[in-house]
Amino acid sequence: MAPIIGKAKAAVDISIAYLTGIRHLFHRPYTLRFPQQRYAVEKGYRGRHLLHLDRCTGCGICAWICPEKCITIVPRGQRWYPQYFYGRCCFCHFCVTPDTLVTTNPSVSPINQIRPGDRVLTHTGHYRRVRKVLTRNYSGRLYSIKPLGAPFPLKVTQD
Repeated sequence: MAPIIGKAKAAVDISIAYLTGIRHLFHRPYTLRFPQQRYAVEKGYRGRHLLHLDRCTGCGICAWICPEKCITIVPRGQRWYPQYFYGRCCFCHFCVTPDTLVTTNPSVSPINQIRPGDRVLTHTGHYRRVRKVLTRNYSGRLYSIKPLGAPFPLKVTQD
């Protein structure tokens, strides 16, 4: 009698799976087609941390105050620096000093989509509004900034 109960349970489970699939045919998709579609950034969005390693003293207070314990202090050369695990971060911003601008929208735009009025990252690690877009080749100095957690360094100009 046990094999009959097992087959009946399997038939019920398969029926539930098919019904769920059929039910989802009549709903809008739950996912976005990234990068063509993006979520609108809500007002009050806190964004990701932008760590200024040149201003860090390696004191470890940020790791101590973090409620999620997603910051660890690791040695790099002769100094100690914080390392963030963004998957656990609740973006409470307890880890930053009030005078530091540390949040940003996590999107990166191609340079040909930059328009006047957009805010872009400068070589100092701060964001500034674009005054005008130059259409000639840039011959000045380029700076390379590697934000913590970014997969590749960003190339920025002084202006």
